[in-house]
Amino acid sequence: MSVARTILIADGSPRTVPELQAALRDLDCAVLAVSDATFVLTMAMRHKPALVILGAHLPAGGALTALRRLRASVHTASIPVIALAAPGAAKQALLSAGAQECLEPPVVEGDIMDAVRGQLRSPRAVTEAPAASLRDPDRLSALAATGLLDSDPDATFDLVTRLAAQVLRVPVALVSLVDERRQFFKSQVGLPAPWDEKRQTPLSHSFCQWVVSSEEELVVADARTHPVLRGNGAVADLGVVAYAGIPLTAPSGQPIGSFCAIDGRPRQWTHDELALLRDFAQLIDAQAALHQSVAPGLTPEASERHFRSVARAAGSGFLGAARLLRRGRTPLNDEQREDLAGIIERNSHRLVELTAEALAVTA
Repeated sequence: MSVARTILIADGSPRTVPELQAALRDLDCAVLAVSDATFVLTMAMRHKPALVILGAHLPAGGALTALRRLRASVHTASIPVIALAAPGAAKQALLSAGAQECLEPPVVEGDIMDAVRGQLRSPRAVTEAPAASLRDPDRLSALAATGLLDSDPDATFDLVTRLAAQVLRVPVALVSLVDERRQFFKSQVGLPAPWDEKRQTPLSHSFCQWVVSSEEELVVADARTHPVLRGNGAVADLGVVAYAGIPLTAPSGQPIGSFCAIDGRPRQWTHDELALLRDFAQLIDAQAALHQSVAPGLTPEASERHFRSVARAAGSGFLGAARLLRRGRTPLNDEQREDLAGIIERNSHRLVELTAEALAVTA
């Protein structure tokens, strides 16, 4: 007996699902309904539907908002989407955001069912995260302001990356910064040649781009079985099989990259391992924030806002370091504790320097 494919219908109208249910059942499809754009991504990730239909009357942001969320996540990026445009709605915006078809009113059941049949026959091929997410001007500006792109290796970044690889017992750990066309490795441990010298890859070889586009953690036990990631060049050329990536953010809150651990064989990442990775990511966020000087020419108010965001990132980094020092299940050895204490000390000195700079501007 075949298992029915699931169709997720998201629409605020109470008539949409009953009107389509019988026809979809004839196609051996089960119907899952949601009436709010907020929950579309959650339901799609949980139930892995064969197709999503986004209605014209979807509350909490509408079809365009729900569609962008679906496309930003590597777990739902390959699911075909049919959008039903409201009268006067921008059809091109929905198509540009990743809808396979956009039906304009008046729409009848036959139009929808023809679109459903066509999309069920044509799986969606995806290789890269949505360009709109990666090319966002505010995000790119925040990334450039860190001064980390194309910068030389830094001993403190390298120390954090090396510690993470040792504690998590992974062959590869990366501080990956993602712009609109590539990922640049501010720090790396264990990359094979020639990538270790190039310190970057195109997006065709990047898992980290999906961490940036979704602004969420990405945890994969075996990328070779993932519908999107199995075709990523990092699997064949870099030997990436298991991956766990935590978002890195600029002081402004914009996503700029990923701190990730990589294994060359399948791996079920544990809760404790992911907690450790988050602590190390907070250290990297703090280091990146403290790397920035107070920009010249800022108004006192802008300077104060910048300093507050840097201080907030530094504080989170100190908390992450404290958790690493106090963890009992994965104790650091004496050398690792000394290394971590050195990072805390250097970052504390840098925070004192930035405090003095900010006070000089606001005086």
